[in-house]
Amino acid sequence: MWSTVDYDEAIANIATNQQRGNMAPLTVCCIKLTPTKNDILSLNLHPMQSMVNKQKLVDALRQRMIRVINHVGVDINKLISRSFLSHTLQFVSGLGPIKAKR
Repeated sequence: MWSTVDYDEAIANIATNQQRGNMAPLTVCCIKLTPTKNDILSLNLHPMQSMVNKQKLVDALRQRMIRVINHVGVDINKLISRSFLSHTLQFVSGLGPIKAKR
């Protein structure tokens, strides 16, 4: 059973995540493509998506994300002040997920 405090905290977390998604939708896609979990596969991107090998699809999406992030660019000052934006660093050419964590 949820207490009122837990419920209020859950609603606040949902609202915060929704606002972050509105502010930086590209970052939300980067979060869904983290190396440990591939939440982006839960999105229905194409009607025939289920016909494609999941690993090949994830690899293709990662390659596309690298191209998009490099085209759009990353504002380092924003990354420092807003930690949730740091997930975009793993898609900057030359960094990758391991160097981006440092």
